[in-house]
Amino acid sequence: MIQLKPAVKALIIACVGVFLCQVVFDQMLDGGVTAVFGLVPASVLKKGFFWQLLTYAFLHADVLHLTLNCLVLAFIGSDLESTWGKNKFLQFYALCVLSAAVIYVFAQTIAGGVFVPMVGASGGIYGLLMAYGLLYPDRTMLFMMVFPMRAKHFVWILAAFEFLTTVSSRQGWLSSLAHLSGMGAGFLLLWVSRSKLPNQKPIKKKSGHLRLVPESEKPLEKKKTDQKKPPTFH
Repeated sequence: MIQLKPAVKALIIACVGVFLCQVVFDQMLDGGVTAVFGLVPASVLKKGFFWQLLTYAFLHADVLHLTLNCLVLAFIGSDLESTWGKNKFLQFYALCVLSAAVIYVFAQTIAGGVFVPMVGASGGIYGLLMAYGLLYPDRTMLFMMVFPMRAKHFVWILAAFEFLTTVSSRQGWLSSLAHLSGMGAGFLLLWVSRSKLPNQKPIKKKSGHLRLVPESEKPLEKKKTDQKKPPTFH
């Protein structure tokens, strides 16, 4: 049974609670919650809605999107929080979320999609996955619930998959780029600032298998808005 640490539990509760509010109020306000708290590059750059660089991570596209992110957070988050402590864990997670947001805004500015919102916690989740693979390299993880492999191999295969999607897909490349940004931020935080963030403690080897399901991309249904492109979620 998974024993959730305080910060992990708080993040999961926050994501579920915000999603419920999002579903209710988006129906009443015709997408107003996503427009204000999702990551809309035009709102950040022209209106100064800088809070969106963090708040988008608490919104999700649908129940499946929310469930996958929360499951991965539950499976790997508590081990990382135990190693780092609550404050360092939240700081690491927030920086990965922020990094993914900045890259998304930059990419959409170049691609001409500044009005397309992005929602989802995957920038932070993928950063945590990278950290997990580096700190617990010999743990066993099941890729797509079928193929057992070591954590260090899992994260690099996942990174390669997201990279190939970024360079080859015409529709899902922006979300994959955000995933890669989260992973890259996680790697840099552990490599460049290892002495400060996170504060490492001795890692005790544990037995058992960790089952993870990499997030899958599911297209959103188009809403009646002024924009032709659907929101990006990751």
